[in-house]
Amino acid sequence: MAQRTPVAAAVVPAGVPLDSDPPSSARISPAMCDISITGTSTGNISAASMVCTGGSAAAVTVAVHELLTDFQPDFACVVLEDGCVIPGCLLTFCGATSAVITDSSIEGVDSMYVDAVVCVSDAAVLTLQRTNVTHNTATALVARAHARVVVAASHIAFNLGHADSGSVLADGDAASIDSAHSMLVGTATKPLTVGGVIVQHNASVTITRKSQILNNTGDAGGGVAVFDDAKLVLNGGNRVCYNTGYAGAGLTAYGRADVRITGASSVCSNTATQGQGGGVLVGDEVSLTITGGSSVCGNVAGSDGGGVAVLGRAEVTISGASNVCNNTAGNPDDGSYPIMGGGLALYGWSHYGYYQWW
Repeated sequence: MAQRTPVAAAVVPAGVPLDSDPPSSARISPAMCDISITGTSTGNISAASMVCTGGSAAAVTVAVHELLTDFQPDFACVVLEDGCVIPGCLLTFCGATSAVITDSSIEGVDSMYVDAVVCVSDAAVLTLQRTNVTHNTATALVARAHARVVVAASHIAFNLGHADSGSVLADGDAASIDSAHSMLVGTATKPLTVGGVIVQHNASVTITRKSQILNNTGDAGGGVAVFDDAKLVLNGGNRVCYNTGYAGAGLTAYGRADVRITGASSVCSNTATQGQGGGVLVGDEVSLTITGGSSVCGNVAGSDGGGVAVLGRAEVTISGASNVCNNTAGNPDDGSYPIMGGGLALYGWSHYGYYQWW
């Protein structure tokens, strides 16, 4: 396994609630859990334990991957349920689970049989608080169905995803992930994947309170991808920066997705190696709003739209003292067509069946 990058301990800034405002259902009677899992470079698990206290009876229902079978005696005060396992997931929280995972660590899981580290499904509610999920060769966090996940003052970092993304996947009706004061860093190796965060199939993700999506690398987009009828909100000084992908390196959105960048958030210094949209690429019927003093600056595209590239019938609103600045459009290798829009490139479908730009 590659040499690990040290991860600083997650720190809750002064004045931030320890639970970072988890959903109301989590406030009723969540269990408080401690998880420690360490993998080896040979694909095995060297140590694993999970202990939960408090909460209502049977507050935590979890399915474990077969790699954790030998460690099940060290999973205390949880209900082990094989029936809800998500294939390829190391830990699947399911059912009516309501839990806060605090001061925990899952690191170094390096197995070809593990596609995701922590999965949350059904109507489960899970908060990761001051927790590190790092240096794993799998997508770090997955929310499906009607699951709700809160990531507070945690690091989801340096994970290498072979399936969908390196860091976070929200997939399915009503699945939601909220992040506050956290760092999301990852790499995806599968074609047409995204290194950082994928939001799709009516799911929603809200990134708040100075969270950072940094240094992600993906075959398609680097930082964030929003598809279908999904929703993404960046609000409160967040940064989507230094990400790398083929196109839409900072943020890519297609379908009827709704994307809102506000509260002095920034999409900065991202690089689309060959395609459009160094900072942001939107198409189809996407609604993109950049407002509240936010910025898309210092990005580089391989072709058109160094800052923002807009395709099809997508709608873009830039307001509220927001900036698109200091972006650079690139050149195709063969010089086959002129490059447009160092800052903003707008495309539409003409009656003659080709794209044109303004």
